Amino acid sequence: MSSILYGHLTDDELAAKIVELSAKYETAISGGVATVVAGQGRRIEYTRANADGLKGLLTDATRERDGRAGAQIGGALPITFPYGGDFYNGF
Repeated sequence: MSSILYGHLTDDELAAKIVELSAKYETAISGGVATVVAGQGRRIEYTRANADGLKGLLTDATRERDGRAGAQIGGALPITFPYGGDFYNGF
């Protein structure tokens, strides 16, 4: 399932977006000047005080990349019972 924000980007565009968001997040948490993220008709300034929102964007972009690579990004954890067999592979 692709993300609403980043599903339309090509792999190269997504990689560039992750680099951009990472740099902006580092600037925001280091106490530097406000960093701006604009797109889809919105413009938001991030500082150390509201950097969690920027980290959320970075997390969403990273999950999109990982999902495209086939990594499991959600769902149940595999469980094995010592005397009951493997939960997923039967007995």
